[in-house]
Parts: sequence; structure tokens; C-alpha cells
Amino acid sequence: MRSRAFLAIFLLLPVSRLHAQAPAAKSPLVQFSDDLEALSSRVMPTVVRITAHVYVGDHEDSTPINPTANNSNSSLPDTGLVTAGTAQGSGVLVSDDGYILTNAHVIAGSANLRAEVRMVSGKLRVLPAARVGLDEDTDLAVLKINVPEGEELAFLDITHLPPAHQGQIAIAFGSPFGFERSVTMGIVSAVRRQSSPDDPRLWIQTDAAVNPGNSGGPLVDVRGRLLGINTLIYSESGGNEGIALAIPADTARTVFNAIRKNGHVTRSTLSITTHSLSRDLTRGLGLTGTQGVLVEDVWPAGSGERAGILPGDIVQEVNGRKITSIVNYTQVVSALEPKKQVPITIARGDKTLNLMVEPDRAGSRARSLTSDISFGRNLIPRLEIFGVTVDPDTPNEWNPIRSPQGVMVVARSSALRVAESSLRPHDVIHAVNGKPVTSVETLRRELAQIPNRESLVLQIERDGNLSYVVVPPG
Repeated sequence: MRSRAFLAIFLLLPVSRLHAQAPAAKSPLVQFSDDLEALSSRVMPTVVRITAHVYVGDHEDSTPINPTANNSNSSLPDTGLVTAGTAQGSGVLVSDDGYILTNAHVIAGSANLRAEVRMVSGKLRVLPAARVGLDEDTDLAVLKINVPEGEELAFLDITHLPPAHQGQIAIAFGSPFGFERSVTMGIVSAVRRQSSPDDPRLWIQTDAAVNPGNSGGPLVDVRGRLLGINTLIYSESGGNEGIALAIPADTARTVFNAIRKNGHVTRSTLSITTHSLSRDLTRGLGLTGTQGVLVEDVWPAGSGERAGILPGDIVQEVNGRKITSIVNYTQVVSALEPKKQVPITIARGDKTLNLMVEPDRAGSRARSLTSDISFGRNLIPRLEIFGVTVDPDTPNEWNPIRSPQGVMVVARSSALRVAESSLRPHDVIHAVNGKPVTSVETLRRELAQIPNRESLVLQIERDGNLSYVVVPPG
């Protein structure tokens, strides 16, 4: 008993003394941890988990940069097939009425978009998300959800945005590998980073852990202000290796405002392909100047050709602005007003030429063939293909098409005999057994009238040449 009494007194003594003393000041480490907790609780409700059904093609690019969308069917052989699958990524709410910023590659080729959102009330809701628009040049997209009655949304204000600074702390939010609402911390490793000398885009580089599924999530500073949209990782393993790239917040804001207003981003182009001027390139071609960008190619019938620009020219000035890099050239030209003539200065050999050029309106960079297709809308089972109706914009997006109507093959739905032997992506079907094809619907209708035991004769266009293809009985 006596020992128990002594123990009780021993345990009570420190408590009595604690109440008698003034509260101890928090250590800087404890304060830092508390501040990060508060930051996470404030930013996390603005982070959205996006899920979708996708139709995945196998012709994606082979760039060493790995998109951070978590896609379960992204590594297929290059056979032109398309496969149904699921994908998930992240997004960030940027308005109280439900607008979401994310990456274009998160939602490209997707259907049944859903956004998992934490309301201010604390309720977790899964809501349908409508596609407002996407811009593949910057890999950004905008979605919209309807706010449930009686609920409020937290969001990141992108009206006033701070520039990123090398060395500052950066916090990444998202759903890596499906682990929703995750947060990691690092620093800004570099600002205005290019993935290659000829990449016109600028990135924020961070070592905050970013993995597949983080795409579209926010990168913020210690005040919870948006620094960028997590987009890419450099990785040999497919996972985080300490080099992640985010789209700068000011770029995201510009694209968001344009898509919210018009549904797309309007840019201009001189219809030429350019290359940065490296030392080896300058020496090898015997170029005398190093300022500007080299013209690699001039597109037929484009604004550059009409102005008299030739491959091998060096663009030194556009509309009074000196050209110093690919990034600078792209920014200057993109901002020009389409169809309005501007002066351009080029170097050709030892001569300097002053020309006038009328910029063309730029289309989005060629999107994947499987963008926005669905089994119900685009599958043609008899031919084992997915097809889209040729419209006035199709010839501008792909190869020139001789006939203004038809159905373009965008992917094969299987590796069976019809697709393997007869039709390829980019083929255009103009007729079935002599009957004109003007749309996916007319193609299906004509096919339905021909018994499976009979052969089909398709008139197709491939690489600008017309030919007939016989499809054997089913």
C-alpha cells in the first residue's frame, strides 16, 4: 500500500508543477509541422480526384517524359489497336462555382468523367464532370461540376499568383497510384526549365514526390498559393526519382481564362518548323549568326511559304520583337493576330531580308486518334474498327483528304482478320459496294443491308490515293 501511495504522488508531482509554470514556447520544428498541417487541411479540400472510362490507343509518343496520369492500359505495342480501360488523375478547384483545372492527358479520350470532391461541410461527393475544353499545346484542360444545393466548395484563387523561386518550399497534392488526397513536400529545383532545347514550353522543376495519378494536382507554396499544375516526371522506373515538372501557374491561368471564355485557346502560327541554334548546328551549316531560330521546314501553302520563307533561313525578328530562343519565338508568334500582316526579319546566307507575313490560325497540336471516341458512337463491329465522320476540320488535323466526306478509321477494335489485312488508322472509307459513305451512321446502315455471308468492297483513301479493298465474308 505504501508503495502504491508513493507512486501516486510521484505521478502527480510533474502535473502540478506543469500547471504552475508558463506554457513553453514551441520549437521552430514543431511550429513548422503545425503550419504544414494547417496548410494541408486548407488546401486539400480544393484537390479533386478525377476518374474516367478511357479508350486507350497504342500509338502514344515515345518521348522519355512520362505522363503522370495513372492509366492501366498505357503500355501496348504499336499495332493501331484500341482498348477500353480506366484512368484516374487529379485536379484543382479554381472557382466557387465548380471549375476545375487539370491536365489534358488526364481526360483525353475519356468518357463518364467523375470528380470526387470534398465539400466545405466535410461531405465527400462524387459528381459528374463536364468537359469545358482542353489545350494539348500546354497539356491543360478545364472541367465543370455543378455545386449541390446547400453545399460550398473550397478553391484556390488564381487571380493573383506569385512567381516561383528556386529553392523555395513546394508542396504537391494529388492521388498518386490511386492513394487519394496525398501530400508531399520538396523544393523548387528550377524555374523556367525546358525539357529539351527545342521544347517551347517552360516548366517548374521540383523534387516533391510526384507519381502516376498526381497529374493535374496543384503544386503550392507554404502560403497555399498555386505555383503550378503537376504534369510530368522524368523517370526510368516509371515512379518518382526526384525530377518532376509542373506547368507554371501563370500559364495555367491564361489557358483557363481562354477556355472558360471560348472553350479553346486561340494561337497564331507562321506554318514553319523551327530549331534552336546550337553551336554544332551553326558550325555544321556554316551559319554566320547565332541570334534567332533556324527554319527546318516550311509547310505547303502556309503563311511562311506565302511570305517567301525558305528552309535554312534564320528568323531574327518578328513584329519588332527580337527572337532569341524557341521559347521566345513561340510566345511572340502565338500572340499575333491571325490574318494580320506583320514584318519579319530573316537571315539567308550573308543577306538580311525584311518580309511581311500573315500568320495562320494555329490548330491544337495533333491530338491522338482515339480522343473522344466511345463504343456506342464510334465502334463499327462489322469492320472491327472505330471510325469518325470526316468534317471540314479533319483535313487540317490529319493528311489532306481528297473527298470532303467519308469515315476516317481512328483505331482497330481487335487484331482479327479484317483490321489486320484491310484497314489502318488514317484510312478514309468513301463507299461500300458502290454506295457513298457520308458518316458513321450511313456506313453502319449500308453494312447492315449486306448479309455477313457476302463480301464487302470498300473504296478507301490512304495517303492521298484511292483504292478498293475487299473484305471477305464474316
